[in-house]
Amino acid sequence: MPHQPILGRRLLFGGALGLAAPSLAGAQSNWPERPIRWIVNFPPGGAADILSRILAEWFGTRLGQPIVVENRPGAGGMVGSDLLAKARGDQHMVMISNAASHGIGPVLYANVPYDPLADFSHIHLVGTFRVCWRWGPV
Repeated sequence: MPHQPILGRRLLFGGALGLAAPSLAGAQSNWPERPIRWIVNFPPGGAADILSRILAEWFGTRLGQPIVVENRPGAGGMVGSDLLAKARGDQHMVMISNAASHGIGPVLYANVPYDPLADFSHIHLVGTFRVCWRWGPV
């Protein structure tokens, strides 16, 4: 059976597709009404940031609204995740994340300011990134 990661440096692409679903069903024919904030809980220049900017441009063109990518790194991804959790109900805010903020942090830290399952709608796995380790003399 192939390995299917739960959440690695992958993405909980919190929304453009999921938030567009009501408009496709006719419930909100004018969504999005304003620019979308795309939160990346990693520093600029990394794989998640680059992927987010590529996807934001692609979705923005198709949705007819700009998507503003905001990097909110810190505390193992919890800074950006907390920002999104507190914006509950804002259909113009999405996030790309990984296992650090939604799987590892809640296990390691007692005071995580959000519930990784209840406070988010996990929409889609966007990608996985390989990591290579090398030990010994170079």
